[in-house]
Amino acid sequence: MSFVPMRAGHVPQLAIPDRVLWQAHLDAVQAGTVQTVTAYDSVNASAMPAGKVHMGYMNGRYQNIAQVEQLFPPKAGSSVDISITVTGSAAAGMFDCETGNGVPGDCPTFWRLARNAGFEYPIIYCPASWTTAVRSAMTTAGIASTQYLLIAAHYGIGAHICGSCGYPESDGTQWTDVGTYDISLLGPRFVAALFPANTPPAPPAPPKVGDLMLCSQPQTTHGATHFVGIDSKGNGFHVRVVTGKSTSVEAIKGFTGLDPAAPPSFGLQPLNESDATAGQVLSAGAMTADGKSFIHAVCPWGGPWSTVTTALP
Repeated sequence: MSFVPMRAGHVPQLAIPDRVLWQAHLDAVQAGTVQTVTAYDSVNASAMPAGKVHMGYMNGRYQNIAQVEQLFPPKAGSSVDISITVTGSAAAGMFDCETGNGVPGDCPTFWRLARNAGFEYPIIYCPASWTTAVRSAMTTAGIASTQYLLIAAHYGIGAHICGSCGYPESDGTQWTDVGTYDISLLGPRFVAALFPANTPPAPPAPPKVGDLMLCSQPQTTHGATHFVGIDSKGNGFHVRVVTGKSTSVEAIKGFTGLDPAAPPSFGLQPLNESDATAGQVLSAGAMTADGKSFIHAVCPWGGPWSTVTTALP
């Protein structure tokens, strides 16, 4: 049978309060490793190679989902087949929203039909140049991006997931056509939805922008802008932003138990007080929530953060 995600509460969805911060945090926690899976689709089921994810049409002139399921039987926890509809007025695992099939405005109707049919995370496929229009149509209809998955088609730059390529962020990208079948790279939200039993527990979500008390004086040096903030649970975070390229978030070990209502002090200090040529380090300080201690955190370039706790009289 084709891929029918379980009902809410059974399929772990990666909570993404802020997608840029979440991705950076995920990268940092997993040492740069982001789970992905390769997917294949074709108008000729027998042309696709073996793999974990195969897609087939359930309507239209190339209807072949039955052949896909016969050739690549889905196995719980290891492989899935996803049905594709070429019209927004039918329920399936995925809507092929492109010229000749539909327009972004058809996506909310497809989503409702798919949800009613039991698909917990309906998938929308569209050209990368349509992503913004699709997202807008879904948002206008009151459907959050966490309630569906999106595959953008973007060829010519190799295997990737849109978001760092100049096009808006997607959950997966169809990145090449080898002649007889297409190949897509699907990201961590797909892995969590398609293979929940194999998905490791998500690391603690980074603070929401509203919860992160960014310092009032960011520091720009060494080609990046740095912030230090405290989340609603009193944990300290270091945020590094390279405009137009990347954002990273790291927890500062030992910078915990802080007062989330009091933004930390943050700045640059000499690496060696007696030698001005020795360079500078990032320096942050904050009171603990109980008011009994002050924690000073320092980070030299290329090195880890270290902290010193001083008891207050």
